[in-house]
Amino acid sequence: MGRAPGESSALSGTAKPAPLSAGVKSLMQNQPVAAPQPAKHQIPRWYLFAGDTLLIAMALVIVYKSPSPLSIRREIFCVGLVVVAAALAIAALLMSEGEAQPESRAGAGVMPNGEPPKKFGHDKAETSSSEQ
Repeated sequence: MGRAPGESSALSGTAKPAPLSAGVKSLMQNQPVAAPQPAKHQIPRWYLFAGDTLLIAMALVIVYKSPSPLSIRREIFCVGLVVVAAALAIAALLMSEGEAQPESRAGAGVMPNGEPPKKFGHDKAETSSSEQ
C-alpha cells in the first residue's frame, strides 16, 4: 500500500498467479457457459407418509381419550383428520420418484501431488519379486 506505482518488490516476483477454474477459462475464451439449472424443490415422499401417520394417530388419540359418546364436533374433526391423511397418502403415491442422484465420486483417486493413490498390497509383491 505504501509503495509507489512503479516500484517493484522481491515478493511480487516470486508470487505465482492462482490457477483459473474451468468456468473462468471458458468465460475468458468467449465460450458459451451453460446456465445454472433451477433447483427443484420437492417434498420427499416420506414427509407425506409421516404426516399421514401422525394425523391418523391424532384421530385415534382423540377417539380413545374422549368421553364415551363423542360430540358431533369431535366426530367431524376426526373424520376431517382422516380425510386429510388420506389425501396426503394419495399425494405421496402419485408423486414422481424424482431424479436418481449419482453416487458422489468427488476426490476419488486424487492425491495432492496429482499421482494416483498407492495400493498397499502390491508394494510388497513388487519389491520381493525385484529382489530375487
